Amino acid sequence: MIPRPDGLGNKYQICSYTSMGAPLNDGSIVEKAQKYGLCELNVSSINSMVPNDALEISTIFHRQLRFVQNGQFIDPFVPDDDILAACEILKSQGSGAATYCDELKNKCNPETGACIEIMITPTQAALDEVIPALNKIYGVKDPGDPCNEVQGATFGCP
Repeated sequence: MIPRPDGLGNKYQICSYTSMGAPLNDGSIVEKAQKYGLCELNVSSINSMVPNDALEISTIFHRQLRFVQNGQFIDPFVPDDDILAACEILKSQGSGAATYCDELKNKCNPETGACIEIMITPTQAALDEVIPALNKIYGVKDPGDPCNEVQGATFGCP
């Protein structure tokens, strides 16, 4: 899984048998979260995750996904390619994120594929535009939108 999910079990509340005030429908989620080190920073267990378990757990994470600003950064981690996809949406709108998008796009040389391993920090204006675009790309529900139960766990709609 990308990003690595170590420690995310606590963030997404799958490390105990109650979640958001409601019991989990399937206690095996808690056992899997603990087995794979999702409740702590344990990379070795994550690297041996069974594909069906990874799909089930990533579905639970995705169901609760919402990109937010955390200081000067986007949380959770977003691959550059996905940010660039958000930039493409914003490009047609005369975006205030244009400089950030250009800097991110220019990290890699399209001819050689070589990339500069440098963190590019977005401006507040870029964050204000890129985060909603990412939520749109990922299909993140807005508060009050209808949603479905996720197999294995009960989570409230956003």
